[in-house]
Amino acid sequence: GERVLALLWVRARTLLNNFKIARLAVDTPFGPVLTSARPGRRRALVLARICAGSGVRHAYSRRWKRGNMSEGGSTVLFDGLRAASSGNAVDVDLTVFVLVALFLFLMWHLNRALFQPYLSMKEERFSRIQGAKAQAKDMAEQAQKTLDDYEEKLTDARQEAVAVRTDLRKSAKETEAEILADARRELDEVMSKSRAEIDAAVDEAEAGLHREAENLSELIVTKVMV
Repeated sequence: GERVLALLWVRARTLLNNFKIARLAVDTPFGPVLTSARPGRRRALVLARICAGSGVRHAYSRRWKRGNMSEGGSTVLFDGLRAASSGNAVDVDLTVFVLVALFLFLMWHLNRALFQPYLSMKEERFSRIQGAKAQAKDMAEQAQKTLDDYEEKLTDARQEAVAVRTDLRKSAKETEAEILADARRELDEVMSKSRAEIDAAVDEAEAGLHREAENLSELIVTKVMV
């Protein structure tokens, strides 16, 4: 906004200077004093275009075509105009004040209607962009935090599953050992009981055989003696 205002101010000053030069050129003998170096030709041509008097413009054009313009002269346009109009008072026209007032009014109106809304919109856009960037950053941080929490919980769950599986294996082995121990005890008890019963049956059988042997011996003795 400041750069645009500066450019407009320079343009307005240039127009005002050209307007003053045109008035001086019309009121003074322009042709004899219009001598300048080569870079001054453009300025003189612009002045000729601005001047309202067609005779001044045509006179300058004819003088330029004939080659009467000095190539190495050091007198510039403003010096020539001052020399031509020396001794004459320069009247101040109210047009200058009107132009200044119009310029100030234009700047004030442009400031309210264009520059301030544009700057406000630009500032609001910048604020929105910064807010969107901050929101996106917060969302990214929140997503990263959620991902880290999920990975941490997943790691804890895996470790817990490994611990549970280890405990189950340990419990299964302990249960298996207890079952085998109980089975062995029961088997030992059954074997001990069976051995006792077998021993008792053998003893009883031996006692029966012994009694039968005695009875048979007595029977044989009796028969022999008879």
